[in-house]
Amino acid sequence: MIETAVIRYVSEATSVQGRAYISTASSDAPLPFVLFQLTGRDEDHLKGGTGLIYSEFQVDCYGATSLKAAQLADQVKRLINNFEGDMHGVYVTLARIENEYDGEEKQSASFLRTLTLYINHRVDS
Repeated sequence: MIETAVIRYVSEATSVQGRAYISTASSDAPLPFVLFQLTGRDEDHLKGGTGLIYSEFQVDCYGATSLKAAQLADQVKRLINNFEGDMHGVYVTLARIENEYDGEEKQSASFLRTLTLYINHRVDS
């Protein structure tokens, strides 16, 4: 699944050191961490089909300060933006990041930078 592939890829290659989650993270998750939420998915329905799936994720990069959240988001962008190739068993034809903005979690006193990630990939095997 693309969700598992992208989490493993980011966990292993950024400062989150295994703290990348899908949909939710525990309220006591140590900072920094990355949270991925699948916000859209569409398959190519052209006659004959190309076997491509288009997945869209909201990517929230959490840090103790706004600067640390921004630095983590930069790591994720450098890692994923314009990626093409094998991502832990899923062939990605193109990954791109758009729509970057800041936020603050007042209840947990943490900061986040949100990215929108679009991944075109082959049908999961």
